[in-house]
Amino acid sequence: MTYKDSINVLLENVPEHILSYDPNHTVNKPTQASSDFLINKEQGDWAEEVVFNFINRGFTNQYRAVRYGKNDDKVAGEDGFNEFYYNYQEELRKIGKRPDLLIYESGAVANDDISRKSPADIDNIVKQAKAGFEVRSSSFLTEKYFEDIEKRVEQAEKVIKSSIQKIKQLASLQKITFNNTWQQFLNKDLPNDLRDIEIPAFRGEMTQSPELMEIKDELKKSINILKRRHTLSFTPKVEDIYAIARWVNIYNVPHYYVQVFFDKIYAISFKRILEIISDSNNQNKIFTIERNRKNQMKQTIHIDIHQGEIIGEINELPPIEGKMRKLARGRLLFYIGFGESTGMIYKEKFRDLING
Repeated sequence: MTYKDSINVLLENVPEHILSYDPNHTVNKPTQASSDFLINKEQGDWAEEVVFNFINRGFTNQYRAVRYGKNDDKVAGEDGFNEFYYNYQEELRKIGKRPDLLIYESGAVANDDISRKSPADIDNIVKQAKAGFEVRSSSFLTEKYFEDIEKRVEQAEKVIKSSIQKIKQLASLQKITFNNTWQQFLNKDLPNDLRDIEIPAFRGEMTQSPELMEIKDELKKSINILKRRHTLSFTPKVEDIYAIARWVNIYNVPHYYVQVFFDKIYAISFKRILEIISDSNNQNKIFTIERNRKNQMKQTIHIDIHQGEIIGEINELPPIEGKMRKLARGRLLFYIGFGESTGMIYKEKFRDLING
C-alpha cells in the first residue's frame, strides 16, 4: 500500500462528527490585519526559520530543508493582498495545502526556496521530497508549563480528598442528614483518576449548612481544575486535514506536523494524527476539538503533545524588536519581530521520524 493509500484509508475511518467540515465551503476573505495577527505571523515565521536553520546546519551532508509553503508578506489592507489571497485559495482547491518545508536528501535539490514557484514548475521536484513539514508555533516554555501544571493538579487532588474527608466527618457526627445517594457515595472508594469523580447533588438539609456549601464550592473548583486540558498540543485545523490529504494524494510525500515552543521542538506524523482522531474514544482524552482566537476561531484539533516526539531544543529565548507597518489610509500597526535563535535538532530522533 502506498503512503497516500494508507492516508485515504485512515481518513475514511475518521468519524463524521470529528471532521464536520465542508471542504467546498466559501471562505470569507480577511479585510483588515491587526497587531495580534502580525505578531502571530512573525512568531510563525520565526518557528519555520528555526526548523529550517537547525536542519540545514545540523545535517550538512545528509538532509536539506527547502522553503515550500505559500507565505507572501502581504497582509489584509495592503495593495496586492486581494490578488495574493485569490491565487492562494485557487491553489488550495487544486493541490491542497503546501507544507511549510520540504525535506530532501542532500544534493537532491539546488535551491533552498521554491515557495514562489508555481506547482507546474516544481511538480517533479516536490515528488522527490522525503518529507513535508507543517510548522506551528506555541507561546510556551514546555518545562515550566508542565512543572506548574503538576503542582496545580497535586493541589487540586489534595483539596478533593480533604473535602470529602470533611464531609465524612460531618456525616459521622450526624450534624446533617445525608440522603441515600450521598451515603452510598461516602461508602465507596475514590476512583484512581479523580477526574472521573462524580459528586452527587446537595439536597434538603444538606443545602442549609454553610460549612457544607463551602466544602461543595471547594470541591467543584478543584474538580474543574482536574477536568481542564492539562497538556500542550499539536494544533491542526479541521479544514486543513482535507487540504493536506489533497496535497498528499498528488505528491505521495509523507507529511508531519512540527510544533515549535520556546524551548523544545515536537513532531508528529500526519498518519499518526489520523490514527488518533479515527478513534472517537480518544476524544476529550488524547485530543479535543476547540475554537480559539489564535486560530481565527476555526475548529482546531488539539492533540496531546506527548503523542509526538521531541526532535530538538532551543537554547534561549529569541531577541525581539519593535516593528511598524503602514496600511491603507495611513493606518499604522505596531507589533514585534523575533530574532534568530540558537539550538539543535536531535539527529537520531529526526532520522527515526522521517524514516519511520
